[in-house]
Amino acid sequence: SAPPSFICSLACGIMRHPAMTLVGSTYEKVMIQQWLRDHDTDPLTNQHLSDTRLIDNWALKDSIESWRQQHQQQSRNCQREGKKAPEEDSKQAAKTIKEGGQKKSEEMNDYTANSGAQHENEINGEDDDMAEGEERQVSSYTVKLIGGVYSCSCPAWRYKGGAIDARSCKHLAQVRGAEREAQRMRSVFQNSNVNGKKRRRKDITSLEGKSICFTSALQTMTRAKAHALAQECGAVVHQSVTRNTDILVVGRRPGMKLSKGDESNHCEIWEEEDFIDSTEINSVTGTPSVSVSANIEEASTGSSSGAQLQDASVPAKIMLAHSYKFDNSRVDPTGWLMSEKLDGMRAWWDGHKRRLWSRQGKPIHAPTWWLESLPSGITLDGELWLGRGKFQECMSIVRRQDGPQTWNQVTFVVFDAPESATGYEERYSKAKEALEEADASTSQQQYAWLHPYAICNGKEHVKSKLDEIEEQGGEGLMLRKPGSEYKGGRSNDLLKVKSARDDEAIVNSHETGRGRHGGRLGAVHVTNRAGKSFKVGSGFTDAERENPPPVGSVITYRYNELTNGGTPRFPVFVRIRPDVSAADIQAAGFS
Repeated sequence: SAPPSFICSLACGIMRHPAMTLVGSTYEKVMIQQWLRDHDTDPLTNQHLSDTRLIDNWALKDSIESWRQQHQQQSRNCQREGKKAPEEDSKQAAKTIKEGGQKKSEEMNDYTANSGAQHENEINGEDDDMAEGEERQVSSYTVKLIGGVYSCSCPAWRYKGGAIDARSCKHLAQVRGAEREAQRMRSVFQNSNVNGKKRRRKDITSLEGKSICFTSALQTMTRAKAHALAQECGAVVHQSVTRNTDILVVGRRPGMKLSKGDESNHCEIWEEEDFIDSTEINSVTGTPSVSVSANIEEASTGSSSGAQLQDASVPAKIMLAHSYKFDNSRVDPTGWLMSEKLDGMRAWWDGHKRRLWSRQGKPIHAPTWWLESLPSGITLDGELWLGRGKFQECMSIVRRQDGPQTWNQVTFVVFDAPESATGYEERYSKAKEALEEADASTSQQQYAWLHPYAICNGKEHVKSKLDEIEEQGGEGLMLRKPGSEYKGGRSNDLLKVKSARDDEAIVNSHETGRGRHGGRLGAVHVTNRAGKSFKVGSGFTDAERENPPPVGSVITYRYNELTNGGTPRFPVFVRIRPDVSAADIQAAGFS
């Protein structure tokens, strides 16, 4: 029979997709989801679940799969030898559960509380967790800890969506231990906040006398329970949306778009999570107790939907650069304004609404104490920067939504004030004045400074300065035309200067393309002379995609720089190198 820890007490069978509640009990995912539609307690412990989200127990799933494969192999061996194969199906497991009774439940609790004896030493702190900046390999994927954020290169982590510090995968569970990773995820869910404040809650006392309707796709409660809760608060519940509906509660996941039907109704849209967070359900009597948060974060746009804010106008406003090429550029850079190109995250500061936006118009969740150092009443364009060669660490910090203390390492390097004046020099002076006033008005540390520039003396000056910056670990240079206006989109008045680097690598395999490249080469997986494996997907002509470089051949690729782990960033195919053999690359140090 299967080990007790593999058995779901709800399904009475071996689990295929184990999922853990936030109190630590593990069940078959489908079964616990069905249970939670009508209950708000844990089936085994009977504990009240204030949050009914589930965490996939990847470590247990891997153990079950290994056991299944071993068991199937034993069955095949027995069949070849003419012996009776061991029982594999879940009937025996179900019988074991019924006979074990309470003892089985206790064993189940022991397992789910500790996620297996193999992780006991990790829970007690006897086994060190990953250190800052450390990388570990799991199968063919890389698990990292950078800027306090755990990440994995696997598709499950990369495409999960949401805040990067609120993602997990089975590889993280393997490296850190299932219980340790589960505790981290529980902490993320239970302490979800933005800028150190509690997430915005709806004032449910305003429901009295209003008509409310719930969509059928509620995620965490039945419609009957939602109706009873709303009626207790004095609302009139409607089964469908009408012209008189005041509030529509949608059971969609955060980030999903509303349907056209929802958008067309002139009623206030609440997410189900807003509705739940505004009430506290007594786990014994089941009677609702109205709770209004004393700390309501007002959105700058006045929106009451609770959805994530986004400024769609920002992307069109930001000025972008064209590339400057020494060999074929007709531009004479003499007299242009030259500055270092920073390797960070582009940011747009709206000092009127005191909001920080990304280049895509998405909110950047910097902590309040950090934002207080930025000036009011002016729009600034700049870069969130940690230092040369620290692009990955910077992104790990600024993409988080909980405003970590590590923001004290981030600087907002300002290089323009788009809405202040026409000529660049005038805008630069306005930005300087605003930053100096902000500095003088407070005694706290300043996290913004003005990016210096120099007057260019010609192409040779650009080349010598570029060499100097790159030797110091910088990314490149920016050239700006003097007196130029600030215009959204790519402009010939702003040029970026970078040196292209190239190297050789061995082709390991081909990846089939998608979309326009469907049915032909999409990318080649390669290994360079440093032993780093990655893929190259751009730079190929249509003819080269139809007849790609053979596996085992050597190619030349161009790239911008190396990551902290030594992997080329933005590799581009240049040509096949028939004059270089794979043995030459291997002899250079890769084995």
